[in-house]
Amino acid sequence: MNDKLTTGDKAPEFTLTADDGRQVSSAELRGRKFILMFYPATESPGCTLQACAIRDEHDDIKALGYEIYGVSSDSTAKQAAFRANHRLPFVQLSDPDRAVHRKFGLTRWAHPFAVISGGRSRSTFVIDEQGRITAAWYGVQSVGHATRLLKFLSENA
Repeated sequence: MNDKLTTGDKAPEFTLTADDGRQVSSAELRGRKFILMFYPATESPGCTLQACAIRDEHDDIKALGYEIYGVSSDSTAKQAAFRANHRLPFVQLSDPDRAVHRKFGLTRWAHPFAVISGGRSRSTFVIDEQGRITAAWYGVQSVGHATRLLKFLSENA
């Protein structure tokens, strides 16, 4: 699937390796609400800013019943270091061949400074218990994204 996903679409199936080495699949997440945040690269300024802002809102997001997963094409080792370096309370998933990126309509490679380059890699998907997309945001900006996400989740709880 190379088209952009929209609200109401069934989220694509996936299985990815987490930063701790375990496998995380959409099938295992069925019945739970979760968020997939795709970003270009660990430790880039924008991705770090976004991840840390989400970290700071994590408790409120979790209280609304959502699990959060960061997704990039970085190795699990890089993601584990990123998670530890910034005390991120949410799991990082590795998509080294970008197959899951493509399933979610992220077909263009984007520079780590995605907002500057016009890339679409920095995108967020909110998925409900039935595996349906309740929000599909492409090309999000690092600054303000956590606030926007928490507001959306609160208003749609």
